[in-house]
Amino acid sequence: MSDNTVKSKSFFMRFGGFAGALFLAFLAVLAFELGTYLSVVVFWLLGTDPDVYEGSITLIYALITIGVMYVYYKLVTIKRDRLVMNGKLPVGKALLLVAVAIGMVGLVTVFLMVVAVIAESLAPVQDALDNYTQSVDRYSDVESAVVPWWDAVIGFVASCIFIPILEELTFRGIILGELLRKFHPAAAISISAIIFGLLHGVSIQIVYALVCGIMLGCIYYLTSSLKASILVHAIFNLIGGGLPELFENPTFSPYADTVNSVMNVVTIAEFALAVPAVIGIVVLAKIRKEEQEKALAEKEAEQIAAETEV
Repeated sequence: MSDNTVKSKSFFMRFGGFAGALFLAFLAVLAFELGTYLSVVVFWLLGTDPDVYEGSITLIYALITIGVMYVYYKLVTIKRDRLVMNGKLPVGKALLLVAVAIGMVGLVTVFLMVVAVIAESLAPVQDALDNYTQSVDRYSDVESAVVPWWDAVIGFVASCIFIPILEELTFRGIILGELLRKFHPAAAISISAIIFGLLHGVSIQIVYALVCGIMLGCIYYLTSSLKASILVHAIFNLIGGGLPELFENPTFSPYADTVNSVMNVVTIAEFALAVPAVIGIVVLAKIRKEEQEKALAEKEAEQIAAETEV
C-alpha cells in the first residue's frame, strides 16, 4: 500500500470522525428540542396561563427535558466509554469558580451597557434591546400581583437549579463531550458555545450566551467536572436574574430593600471580578497542567518501582 493511499485513508477516517461527532451533537440538539416540544404539549393539556404560571412551566419543562436528555445519554453510551465527565470538585476550585461566576455576570452587564449606548444611535439595536428586555422580564406581560407567590418560588428554584442542570448536562456534558472525542478542545468548546448561543434565540442574548458558553466549556474541560459548570451556571442565574425577579413578587417585596442593598454590593463585585474571571480560567488551565504532570510523575514512579521489584 502506497504512502498516498495510507494518507488518504487517514484523512477520510479523521473526516468521518469529525462528521460523526457533529452528527451526534446534532442528535443531542434534536433530543433537547424534543423535550421542549413535549413540554409544550403538557402545558397545552394542563391549560395553564404561561404568563401567570411561568415558574411552574419552567420547572415542568426542565424536568421533562432532563428526563429526555438522560434517556438519550443512556442510549448513545451503550457499549461506549462514559461521555460525561463529573470528577470531584475540591473546595478551593469551587471558591475560585464562585468568583468566576460573579465576574461572568459583570462581563454580561458591561456588554449590555455598551449595547444600550449603541442603541441610542441605532434603531435596530434599540429594537433588539427592547426584545431582549421583554424576553427576560417575567412581568413584562403580566402584573406581578397576579402571579402566586408559590409560582415565583418555583420559578426561582427552576431557574437557579434545574435549568443549569439541564443546560450543562446537554451542552457541556453531552454535546461538548461528543465533540471533545474528535475535535481539538478549542474547536470543540467553540462549536458547543455557538450551539448554546444560537439556541437562546434572542439576538442580544445569543452574543453573550456565546461568550458564557465558551467560558462554561473551558470550566468543564479544565475541571473535568459537570458539577463545576453547573455551579457557575447556577450562580450566574441566581444573581443575574433569579434573586431580583423573586423579590419583585408582592409577597416578598417587603424584603426587597434589604435584597437590593445586598445586590448593590454584588454589583460592585461583578465589575471588580469581570477581568479576574477571565484570569480565573487561565488559573484553572495552570492547575490542570500541574495535576496532569503530577499524575504522570506518579505513574512513572509506580512503573519504576514495579520494574525494580521484578
